[in-house]
Amino acid sequence: MFEIKGEVKSYVVNSFSNEEISTINSTKYYISGGTGFIGKWLVCILDLVGSGGESPDIKIISRSATNGAKLSQFNENVSVITWESLRSEVFSESATDRVVGFHASVPAASGENITNLDLDSLYSTTSAYANYLGRKYQHPIFVNVSSGSVYKRPEKGLILEVGAESKISDLSNYDKVKIADEYIVKTLTEKGSINGANPRLFSFTGPGLEIPGNFAIANFIYDAISKRPVQITGNQLSSRSYMSPIDMGIWLLKASLYPTLENLHVGSNQSYHMIEIAHLISRKFGMGEVESNPTTESSPESYVPETARTCSLLNVHNIIPFEEAIKLWHESFS
Repeated sequence: MFEIKGEVKSYVVNSFSNEEISTINSTKYYISGGTGFIGKWLVCILDLVGSGGESPDIKIISRSATNGAKLSQFNENVSVITWESLRSEVFSESATDRVVGFHASVPAASGENITNLDLDSLYSTTSAYANYLGRKYQHPIFVNVSSGSVYKRPEKGLILEVGAESKISDLSNYDKVKIADEYIVKTLTEKGSINGANPRLFSFTGPGLEIPGNFAIANFIYDAISKRPVQITGNQLSSRSYMSPIDMGIWLLKASLYPTLENLHVGSNQSYHMIEIAHLISRKFGMGEVESNPTTESSPESYVPETARTCSLLNVHNIIPFEEAIKLWHESFS
């Protein structure tokens, strides 16, 4: 589990009204991928919100019961089930409970290589999971963790919440999974089986991300702590933004409180060029040295979301700025 303390701890709790906290603590949560970056932070935020009274009942759905059990030892309200036992576990509960299912078929942080043979299996898992909840419970909430990767990236500016250009060609298998999962949730919601949301997540920074990993910032940190110059392998003028996982957890919980099929962007609109990010990481974690060695000639691109509409729909705002999030990450190493 991740440690949250001091002012940040108060910030998390104060991000929810007493009524929202009461609702959260009386909810049964199913979290697929609970041993990954997003799942662990969701459990952490849920645990913190429930620390002042009743705590929510949390079931981690994991491919490995052993890995999932590591989470349950920190919280007596957390239990672990495997995908194979999902059906029997779900159908043993009361149909009148308020239930939320969180699901990410393939987290971006995993770096998992998705083959064509994997696609049908991933679609089937999402459909089965949502349908299991929908058949047992009365209008369960299903929060499908999607991705901003479904958008075509502009050279500069924000990716709009309404009217942004979607990828049409050159879709990766990862993109195909995310688009298909969104469609499954939309269809089942329109049928009345579930009450769904498809928040699209962008980039994050903080404890729990694998170093080195699938994101540039994690590789920057790996370079810095290895006491070598931070390497920029893409266009140094490309724009990125990074959200604290604490804010991410709060926003996803809000999406479960106020589910909607409207476009939701979970991320920060605080934009930095890659060269700025590399220098910041190198100063904080390393010796202050940065080298730009692009592997190909490429135009700059922006992966920074517009979030104003999402903030209004979910009643959220992004409090922990990028440099503070980096500071918290650096402190976690000591």
